[in-house]
Amino acid sequence: MCRNGTHRTLARRIRRHDQILRYIASVMKQACRTPIIGPRTDHNSNSNLNSRPDIRALGIAGGEDLLDVVISHPMQASANTPHTAKLLNHRYTPKFRQHATYAATIPGSFIRPIAIASTKGWHPESYAYMLNTANSISDRDRGPSSDTSALIFSRIATQLFHLNAICLPDGHSSRNNTEMAT
Repeated sequence: MCRNGTHRTLARRIRRHDQILRYIASVMKQACRTPIIGPRTDHNSNSNLNSRPDIRALGIAGGEDLLDVVISHPMQASANTPHTAKLLNHRYTPKFRQHATYAATIPGSFIRPIAIASTKGWHPESYAYMLNTANSISDRDRGPSSDTSALIFSRIATQLFHLNAICLPDGHSSRNNTEMAT
């Protein structure tokens, strides 16, 4: 174990990613999209498994959606600042190149990165995709779509709030963790 906290911090970030990933998979399941969470791989390897997305699910318009969850931290920038939007774009776009080879093996598949800032900001395409998913749940349940989407987005925001505090390197007080996570 590394004494400077590097391994612990990375493990905490992976935990944050995995918990948000599992929640998004549960939302996809509620929307009857049959999600399959992909295998964990060594990100330093050159294998074809490295190009697999986090989740494969039935697509909104047929085919398969290949979802890859990306959580970025803009170092205390507000969710509405241009810095956050630029960072989300920077994390969203490369996912298309990363998964292009794998997507080509699945006819009718669409790469759908889910880019979320740890400050609760969303890439517009990711937000629209999750909103469509919430609407399909509401249509099935015959409930108001605003209630379903508000619940989904607030649960993700709450999880991020709590998980951000554990992603900080050791040595930060709980007071500092709360201030940075908001």
